Amino acid sequence: MKTNLPQEYIDIVQQKRKITVEEYLQLPETNQHVELIDGELIVYDFYVGIPPLKDNHHKTVSHLMYFLSQYIPANQLRAIPCDVFLNPYTVVQPDVFWVNPQNHQLMRQGGYEAGKTFISYTLNINVDVSALLG
Repeated sequence: MKTNLPQEYIDIVQQKRKITVEEYLQLPETNQHVELIDGELIVYDFYVGIPPLKDNHHKTVSHLMYFLSQYIPANQLRAIPCDVFLNPYTVVQPDVFWVNPQNHQLMRQGGYEAGKTFISYTLNINVDVSALLG
């Protein structure tokens, strides 16, 4: 498969090697959507059956951001790509999330430690969710 994904990611995915958040943070930057779920590196554009996000998805996220901004100050809302660290083996990039202003100190290395955080994923109904669940 032709990809511009750095070799380090390909090696981890192909070896099905579990890694920690600290190892994840040492990987080179990539422009592909990457998450760490229970130690498993998920590279969305790399997996068969997980298509790239379409315009409809982006419009839905925009509408959600607009709706939430009516109730939540815009400087407390974030959208992808931004890492949210859930535990030592999980880093997600939710479509939209809220940064609790009382927990602003939880930012670290380009992402946020999950505390009291609102997270939203916008599902694409054309995606076979079983591919994500293994």
